[in-house]
Amino acid sequence: MGTGNMRVFLGLPECRVVAVCDAYQDRREKAREIVDAYNGDKVCAMIADWRELVARRDIDALMLAPQDHWHALMATAAAAAGKDMYCEKPIGMSVEEGQKVRQAIRQHQRIFQAGTWQRSQVKFRFACELARSGYLGRIHTVEVSTEGPHYRPSYKGSTDPQAPPAGFDWKMWRGPAPDRPYNPGRVAWPDWYLIYDYCVGFAVNWGVHHLDIALWGLPELAAKPCEIQCRGSFRKEGFTDNIDQWDATYTYADGLKLVFKDEHQLKTGCRFIGDKGWVHVDRSGLWAEPASLLKVKVKETETRLYNSQHHQANFLDCVRTRKDPVSDVDATFKASTSACSPTSPRGCRRS
Repeated sequence: MGTGNMRVFLGLPECRVVAVCDAYQDRREKAREIVDAYNGDKVCAMIADWRELVARRDIDALMLAPQDHWHALMATAAAAAGKDMYCEKPIGMSVEEGQKVRQAIRQHQRIFQAGTWQRSQVKFRFACELARSGYLGRIHTVEVSTEGPHYRPSYKGSTDPQAPPAGFDWKMWRGPAPDRPYNPGRVAWPDWYLIYDYCVGFAVNWGVHHLDIALWGLPELAAKPCEIQCRGSFRKEGFTDNIDQWDATYTYADGLKLVFKDEHQLKTGCRFIGDKGWVHVDRSGLWAEPASLLKVKVKETETRLYNSQHHQANFLDCVRTRKDPVSDVDATFKASTSACSPTSPRGCRRS
């Protein structure tokens, strides 16, 4: 997401990219070439240690897209240094990390936009407004499903320790993760997503997207106590060890249920089910029963949600106005917590 996000920011007239940072020398060089070609000069700095980037006083905001295990440490350091940030999701690897990020952002009065860009898409906002404005009646069930199990490790070689390749700072890449010897299978894609040292798993990394929409459409899911029951299977190929498939149910005292499963068990996306109908939204489309719900024009007097037309531009707007963006730190903390809660080895019974 680093290069992809950077290209989007480069295209916004309000933004000038002045430095790039990566643990891989070849990736730093490629990123700098992209920036220099766009800016028409050769002044973009190339930095190997992210702490030097955070310390620069001429930088107003950062785009953070490292592996998940770095998110909380970088975000809290950036906030303490007075930097606003666009940070990839999830907010951290645990509930505690998320709490520390939220505390740092609020304490230092920073602008935080998470990469949960579905909030800047019309169909997701419309589905949530239908749910919030009563068009589905009383909502009794919310179903969420995300991708995950179809991702398999790409590295098939030896798991023995190896020397890091030239131009790659393994110690920096590993950072706060446990001290393990280098092996290509730890840093390959999508392999690192499947290793608990660096990512809780696709249930969290991907799940946070659709769980965020569930909470946007029905905020009470994050406002009331619930009981969580979860069954899951865990990966065992090579270095991979985080959650593979999952089936979690969040049950609330009033009978409301949030069902969270992987792509093999439920249609991906978020579905709000009420006693008058349902609406299902995913990146691939929008469906409803009755179908007439898709023609509803939500009135200005009903619940209208934050209208962001462009996720990165919304962040820059908020850097100037000092107002919270559409995917602020509180929303991101709640969605990340909802994803983390049932899917760690402690939260799921291994099978």
